[in-house]
Amino acid sequence: MKSVGKINPDMNPVLIEKIAKPNSNLESSAVNRLVTLKGRYIKSYIAGNQPIDIDGVKERKDLEVRLMKLNSGSGLLVVRGYENMNDQVMPKEVKVLGRLYPRQSSDVTNQGKNQLSRIDPSLIVGETNLNLIDGYVIAIDEKTALGETIWNPRVPAERI
Repeated sequence: MKSVGKINPDMNPVLIEKIAKPNSNLESSAVNRLVTLKGRYIKSYIAGNQPIDIDGVKERKDLEVRLMKLNSGSGLLVVRGYENMNDQVMPKEVKVLGRLYPRQSSDVTNQGKNQLSRIDPSLIVGETNLNLIDGYVIAIDEKTALGETIWNPRVPAERI
């Protein structure tokens, strides 16, 4: 039974910088929170062979992951959706609503050029001079600076 007047923190997205700091482990209270972030994508990766729950059935899918340079100057991995072999040109600034998850700890495929063996910012530390935020965000919605929706085949945030 829900309490009347209680606010579910999940209903109110919070700025990523309010609950996660670069170069620090992700706090347990930040995990699974809805977050907002603004920045620009600077590099693309494929996270191959990811286990996805699709209508109660586990399937393996390749996911598109991008490194976002946040307006605050730090970096964060964002799962944009299913990898579709379409190198979509992105606007300079993107606004993202998504769900924050801890980094993956087990490899599910081999590491390669622009291929992540797991979704974990520690795998790209040597490729960027950004201070990285631990974990990753699964994008629920992306918009341009003008508020236009950016289409991409999304991974439901609760299915990984």
